[in-house]
Order: sequence, then C-alpha cells, then structure tokens
Amino acid sequence: MGRRPVLVLHGAGVDHRETEACFEPALEGISGLRRVYPDLPGMGRTPAPASLRGADDVVDTLLDLADEVSGEQAYLLVGHSAGAYLALGMATRRPERVAGLALVCPLLPGVRDVPEHRPVVAAGDLGDASAPPCPGPTAVVAGRRDSTVGHALPHEKPDLLRALLTDWVQRVERAG
Repeated sequence: MGRRPVLVLHGAGVDHRETEACFEPALEGISGLRRVYPDLPGMGRTPAPASLRGADDVVDTLLDLADEVSGEQAYLLVGHSAGAYLALGMATRRPERVAGLALVCPLLPGVRDVPEHRPVVAAGDLGDASAPPCPGPTAVVAGRRDSTVGHALPHEKPDLLRALLTDWVQRVERAG
C-alpha cells in the first residue's frame, strides 16, 4: 500500500494555491501522506462543466476525483471554509471511504450570525443526528475571534494548525 492520499479543498473565490500555501507547511512533515490540492470546479484552471447545477454536483465531481487518486485506499479529507462544507458532504455520502476528516474554519449551512465567544464545554448531545457519522477521527478547527468562521486561522496560526493536523493524522493512523 502506498502513501495515504489527503485531499485538501480550498474555499470559494480562490484556488488551490491558498490551501497549498497554508496547509503544505502543516502537512509536509508528516510522513506517509500523498497530498493533493485540487482546484474546485470553476476556480483556478479547472473549468466548471455546464452540468454542474449546485453543491451536490460539485460533491459528485469531488468524489470521482477522490476515487481516482485513492483507488481502493481510504483517504483523508481536509477542507477550509467552503471546502470544508464540500468535504463534509463527501464524508456524509461515503463515510466508509474517509479515514479522517478535518474541517478548518468551516462554512456550515444555516450559520449566518456568529454568537459572542464563550468557552466550549463537551456535551453528549452535540452533533447532527440526521447524517451518518464519519467513522474516522474528525477534527474541527475554528478561530474564536473572527466575525465569520475564523478564516484567517491558517494564515495567522500556522504552528497551531500544524500541531492540530499532526495530532489528527496520528489519531487516524492509530484508528486504522
């Protein structure tokens, strides 16, 4: 078995260069990964076919790409901003193919107003009961002082991002 693929999905309005600039320093020191930084359809140099009508079609396209780069091997998914939204859609559709999921500053459906900061306390009733859980380790990383969802965290805290992603990959390997 070769190196485990990790797909890193960028957000809206940019291309793979943003996530590569942020995530490559965080992932390059982790052995055993084959890092893939695709451009989302219609962004960068990747055209958007006329058949794409919405996010579900983009998720289908990304699942095809994931199958192509991973073969039979389970892969890791990292998404930033809108890329996290798409990664969550991929993991929801094919949880058995996703060895681990990292959502960094995720754009989530229905979230428009961000409440004032308050400490997070673990509770047993967290989560979305309407979708199957991703079986692999999951990391959710967000900034606490951002007026949207913490988009600048990968740029402002690269050492923190590296430590959190290294820990996540180690948990994936232990689980798997």
